Amino acid sequence: MASQHTSIEPRYKKIKYDPESFLNAVKQKALEKFQPQTKVRIVLRANMEKYVPAAIKNNRMVETRNFQSRTEIVLESTNKDELWSEMCEQVLESLATFRMNGSGWTFSEILGLDIHTVRCQPLKGGSWIPLPQFLSKKGALINMKNKDDQCFKWCVTSFLNPVSTNHPLRITNDLREKAENLNFDEIEFPVSLKDNNKFEKNNPGISVNVSGFDNKNKTVYPLRISKLTEREHKVNLMLLENFGKKHYCLVT
Repeated sequence: MASQHTSIEPRYKKIKYDPESFLNAVKQKALEKFQPQTKVRIVLRANMEKYVPAAIKNNRMVETRNFQSRTEIVLESTNKDELWSEMCEQVLESLATFRMNGSGWTFSEILGLDIHTVRCQPLKGGSWIPLPQFLSKKGALINMKNKDDQCFKWCVTSFLNPVSTNHPLRITNDLREKAENLNFDEIEFPVSLKDNNKFEKNNPGISVNVSGFDNKNKTVYPLRISKLTEREHKVNLMLLENFGKKHYCLVT
């Protein structure tokens, strides 16, 4: 999806902000861009200078440098204040590293802060897809073999009713009967991440966490962290994507 770019410049040109005070000053305006299901990265633009003997006016060289955070994912459950603090630390660490390794460069002035955001495509789990080889070898997922768009239902029901057979991936008649005990009122299949909230509201006693998987970098990352941490049943799911299809699996 298309990315968006927002720039925030110092409001008062006469004020000589240091990097930390500037980041504090623009915090609230920047956090307006931190919307759920958004990937976000911040870039601090600053002039750096250093002393250069001879041939340079005033013996000073000035260059514009960018100091950026990692790209982070904002979830509905994300504490934005904590995330902002972490990203600012990353920016300030990048600046400090440049100064230590930059052969005499020192901070001169703030030019502005760029906020790069990308809205994540709405995620819904659908019909069965094979596990990536890396995950298959781990043996930590139950990949229910559904032929419908109800993998979310079968994963949650399987968690609540574990089986001791050699075929835990099958959608049995017994599993279908037990799924009737769950309340899916006003929830459409395939179930979106947003509808996890409705499911938790409909089913007191159950909370749902959802993670994603980056097959290229072989890393797991959070997609949804439930705020209902005291519930009896805590279901952990992974939402995978392959060949344009998305599918929930149960994390064991």
